[in-house]
Amino acid sequence: MPVLKPARQPIRAFRQLRARRGPLATTFLTPESGSTGAGPWLRVVRVGALLPVLAAVAGNVWAWVPGLANPCRGDAGPIAVALAVVAVPYVVCLRHLWGQSLKNGLAWAVITGGFWTFITLLIVLYHSTIGSGTVALIVSLVTLSQVVFAGSAIKTYYAIPEEEDDRRILWGRIPPFVVYGALVIILGVWGPALLRSRVARYQALAVQSLRRIVLAETIYRERYGKGYSPMLQSLGSPSAGESPNASGADLIDDVLARGRRCDYTFMYTPRPTAVRGEITAFTVTSEPSDGACSGCNRYFTDESGVIRWTRENRPATGADPPLE
Repeated sequence: MPVLKPARQPIRAFRQLRARRGPLATTFLTPESGSTGAGPWLRVVRVGALLPVLAAVAGNVWAWVPGLANPCRGDAGPIAVALAVVAVPYVVCLRHLWGQSLKNGLAWAVITGGFWTFITLLIVLYHSTIGSGTVALIVSLVTLSQVVFAGSAIKTYYAIPEEEDDRRILWGRIPPFVVYGALVIILGVWGPALLRSRVARYQALAVQSLRRIVLAETIYRERYGKGYSPMLQSLGSPSAGESPNASGADLIDDVLARGRRCDYTFMYTPRPTAVRGEITAFTVTSEPSDGACSGCNRYFTDESGVIRWTRENRPATGADPPLE
């Protein structure tokens, strides 16, 4: 009898395992023995548990990857924690649905879907009262998905032969979910405070950037004797291999020279030139990148260096009160 080489034994073992379990997609979507008739609904439950986990992973990638090059995304840690907390029960549900404890997985699915249906309904009601239609629409879709998720789990359960400990399996999932619900409530209270602190930090960066632009314009005027710069990009880096010049004075970083800093955009407007072609005045306005941001400050400044602001949903002007 030929002796297998050691290097081939793991490969053979993997092939035998795959032959018993079937392809990965088939194993994931096919119901276990004893669940005849539950196939379509069980597939919905498994996909419904998988999607929030994938969304949490994608959300972490969105939160962390830009932060590697953008310091404005330095607050990705709380976002990662929130997404991880949301994904925990779905991960547990998938673990049971993938293994042999199908009813445990269905119990987790029923409680998880019911819990998040209740939470998202509260969010929909809250946002509908304050008129935020976009948020209400998105959360409504999430609510519908959770109703389908929990309903499919119930439908699957009734397609499986009943056992004596079915009630114990379901009620045994409730105590851990009480702890989980308390953690979600804490995050719900902490989240708005975190958002307010983030907005305050971005507003402080916007004011700091406006002062930097005014200072750079003053230096530009004194250095080149042509008045203020014709555009914001003229304050940025010069072309490769060139020293600072009137087209690239290297007085501010390139991100700000493109009119962007964190969640704020900057619009530079030079005033009409003098007889000799010099730009004798300018204005700069700064607004949130999300123009519909309610409660966010808008700023205005000019060659005087006085920063003015408004909280109304419009660009700030020279008639607005100065920032103290």
